[in-house]
Amino acid sequence: MVCQTTAHLSTTRTIKALKDHILNILHDAPKLIGLNPLVVGVRPDDKTPGLWDVIDTLTILGCFTTRVNYTIFMKATEDGINSEVEANQLGFDVKTSSVFTVIEVGENVCDVVEDYTILRPGLR
Repeated sequence: MVCQTTAHLSTTRTIKALKDHILNILHDAPKLIGLNPLVVGVRPDDKTPGLWDVIDTLTILGCFTTRVNYTIFMKATEDGINSEVEANQLGFDVKTSSVFTVIEVGENVCDVVEDYTILRPGLR
């Protein structure tokens, strides 16, 4: 029987940079999405502001290449971003919600907190 499973993950990374510099990167959706080395294409959705269509290229077992299409909705917040990723590949829906929060912890030092919730198909 197939059912949905949920996973939660939280990470914190300390970065030596001004909060405004980190927020500028987080708020630039195409640049942020493009940091993923698998991304080969990103374009804004024609109808929904904040929605991005993304294409990744994956190599499987070193010899098979496939493309994965998915969408990312990103909303800038005062201290970070909220994002929602939806992918449907091979009949499986995977949804990820992420909240990135930038916290100043010292002079030119910030913690970037990433909180994820992943909904994925699983077997019972």
